[in-house]
Amino acid sequence: MPKTETKISASVRKRANQIKVLLMDVDGTITPGTVLLLSQPDGTALEIKTFDAHDGQGLSLARTAGIRTE
Repeated sequence: MPKTETKISASVRKRANQIKVLLMDVDGTITPGTVLLLSQPDGTALEIKTFDAHDGQGLSLARTAGIRTE
């Protein structure tokens, strides 16, 4: 399958090159913020948060591009 190339305008590329740091909270920022509650035998609930693998890939690409992520 041929690789598709995304065309980015010079003005957008110039603005993107000025980004130095990406600060964010993960829950609900780059994910839908889904929380699952699982009932436990003792009557308590176990809280599980879901994440999308694409979020991690996006952060990896940002770091590869030289953007600090915090």
